[in-house]
Amino acid sequence: MAVETRRLLLAWAVLAALTGLTAAAARAIDHAPWHVASILVLGLASAGKARVILDHYLDLRLARGWRAAFLALLSGLVVLVYALCLIGG
Repeated sequence: MAVETRRLLLAWAVLAALTGLTAAAARAIDHAPWHVASILVLGLASAGKARVILDHYLDLRLARGWRAAFLALLSGLVVLVYALCLIGG
């Protein structure tokens, strides 16, 4: 198997694992003691998925400037959504 194929399969496995994590966190969001923690896990997992997609599927791991710009934008969005959930929650 080619190195590129292995890298993409590993990226796919990471995305699948992070999707499972977000599903578990979404189920726990209605339980009062876990509300804030589950929102935090959802945000971090979403940011992780975005990074895997940017790095491996859009191949931005070599384009440092574009990668940094996208990651800054996505991180700001995750922080904004997390803050709004805490304020409205």
